[in-house]
Amino acid sequence: MGNPGFGHRYLRRGLRGALLAGSGVLAVACSTAAPQTFHPASDNSTAATSPTSAPSAPAGPLTLVRPPFGRNAHVLMTPWMPGRPGEKAAVMAAKNFVLAVLYADYTGDRDQRWRSYAASARVRTGLAQTLRVPSVTTESFTGTVRFWRMRAVHGAKGTIVVTECVDTARARNTSLSTGKILPPGQQTPNHQNYYSNSDVLARESSGRWGVVSIPTTVYYPQAQECKP
Repeated sequence: MGNPGFGHRYLRRGLRGALLAGSGVLAVACSTAAPQTFHPASDNSTAATSPTSAPSAPAGPLTLVRPPFGRNAHVLMTPWMPGRPGEKAAVMAAKNFVLAVLYADYTGDRDQRWRSYAASARVRTGLAQTLRVPSVTTESFTGTVRFWRMRAVHGAKGTIVVTECVDTARARNTSLSTGKILPPGQQTPNHQNYYSNSDVLARESSGRWGVVSIPTTVYYPQAQECKP
């Protein structure tokens, strides 16, 4: 993700795609799924022809919002939540943001719901540019992505930094148009399947938490804690 972080493959293929998260096997309490507006070719259905607009913000600050991933894409989101009440809403916003960015990756940048969680122009511009590249707009994915070992720490000026490990070893990049798994040369290198992802969140004037910065991704073996 460009300057800090946008040059890396955000979440899923380290941002060869953009994120990998949430679907039918999410390991956290369910919330009402958003209306299904896009079906990659791998689901044997017709794809939307234009990007969907960003939906309204979640009804509550502690609601996990699961995008409508297809039946072949599974995401395991950690059920962890901080013990301090003041951090819970920030952590949930971070979870929803990574799920939304991953869904944008899954749909080939045809879904924009991640924008409702981005609270700075730098994040919106940088991530939009990252998602616009051909390796995102022509691809989707199948398989399982896991988010685990999440933690939250207080940063500068009242921010909260939410960090989690990501495991994409069981996910495969696919052609958005045919649904077929891409050749080995277009898959994520083994050493990039385990990494540490972070998002910096700040409280907006409305009281909601939004992402204001995305630090650089740290891959294994530098992120030793992220190798299962």
